[in-house]
Amino acid sequence: NTSHNYRENITDIILSLLNKLYVYYANIFQGLLGSVNNHFNKKIITSWLEDVPLMMLTKKIVHGDDSFILGETERLFQHCPHFYIPGKGLDKRELFNNITLDTVTYFLSTLTWINTWLVQLRKEVEPSSTKPEDLDADSLRGNWSFFEAADFEKVERLGNLKLSLAGESLTKFNELFEKFESLETKLLTCLRYDVRARSIYYISKVFETSKWDPEVASIELNPNISTLTSELSMIENNLRQRIPKSQEDVVFRGISVMGNHIFIAGSQAISILNEYGIKKLLRNVNVLQQTYRGISGEPEKVDMSKTIKYFGLCSLNENTLIDQYNENQLSEYTYEEVKNVLRLQFSEELRRQMKRQSGSRVMSMSANKRYTDALKKLKK
Repeated sequence: NTSHNYRENITDIILSLLNKLYVYYANIFQGLLGSVNNHFNKKIITSWLEDVPLMMLTKKIVHGDDSFILGETERLFQHCPHFYIPGKGLDKRELFNNITLDTVTYFLSTLTWINTWLVQLRKEVEPSSTKPEDLDADSLRGNWSFFEAADFEKVERLGNLKLSLAGESLTKFNELFEKFESLETKLLTCLRYDVRARSIYYISKVFETSKWDPEVASIELNPNISTLTSELSMIENNLRQRIPKSQEDVVFRGISVMGNHIFIAGSQAISILNEYGIKKLLRNVNVLQQTYRGISGEPEKVDMSKTIKYFGLCSLNENTLIDQYNENQLSEYTYEEVKNVLRLQFSEELRRQMKRQSGSRVMSMSANKRYTDALKKLKK
C-alpha cells in the first residue's frame, strides 16, 4: 500500500518503470517527427520545432497567454520569408498526411491521459522514521494491502491509489512529470504548426495560380481556398472527437493573425491588380474568415479586417493613400506594405501604357513619374 506510506524501494521501481515509459514515447516522437527522420528532415514543421525561441513563444500560448501570438507568427515566417515566390515556398509533402495526423492526435490523447493520471497519483509525504522491526501486527495490516487475483471488487479501489513520495523520489517524480508534460506540449504544438503550414501552402498557391486583372467580375472561389477550408474543417472534426476542447482551441487560436500575414505578404506576388481582381481576393478572404470562425473556440476573436482593409486601399487614389499613411491613419501597416499598395495601384495603368509603346518596353513617362513621385511622398 503506497497510498498511506512512503516505501522507498517500491517507489524506486515505479519511478524506473515510468522513466522507461517516457524514453519509449520520446523515441516514438523522435522517430515520427524528429530531424532523424529523413522524410521530415529540414521540413518546415521540424525547423519550427527545433527553433528554441519559437517553441518558448508557443509554450506561452499553449498555457493561455495570447499576447505572444503575433511574436510567434513573425518568428514562424523567419523560416520561410519568401513563401509566395514559386520554388521558395512550402511543398505539399511538408504537411501532415491523414495517417500522420491521426497518429499525432492519438499520441497526444495518450500523453494527456498519462499526465492526468500522474497528477492524481502524486502524493507528497514526510519520510517515516519507524523501522520495520518496530512494527506490530496491527501496524503491518495498516501498511500492507493484499488482493486476491480474482477479487475484482477490490480492483476498482486501485483507481484511488496514490504513490507516496518524499525527498529524492519526489524530485525524480516531478522531473519525470515535466518530461511527460513537455512531450504533450510538443505534440499539441505539432498540430498547431501543421494548421499554420497548411494555410501558408494553400494561400500561397492562390497567388501563384490566379489572374488578378480579369476582364469581368467573378465570384468563383479559388480551388486552393476550397481545399484549405475543407481540410481545416476535417481536422477540427477529428480533434473534437479525440482531444479535450481546451487543446483543440490551442491548435486554432490566433489562426487569423497568420492568415492576415500570409495574404498581405503574399500580395507581393501579384504583378497586375484591377478592381475585379480586388473583389476576387476579398471573396476568398471572406470565405476563409468564415471557416476560421467556424473552427475557432473563440470566433469573436477571429478577425481578418486587416487584410480586407489592405486590399481595399488598392482602390483608393494614390494621394488619398499617401495622406492617410503620412497622417498615421495606417499604423497597422509597415512602410513596405504601403509601398506595395502603391505598386498595385499603378500596376494596371503601367501595363496598359507599356503596351502602347510600339515594340518597346519603355514605360510611359507620365505613369512612371507619378509612381516615382508617389513613392517619394511616403514618409519612412
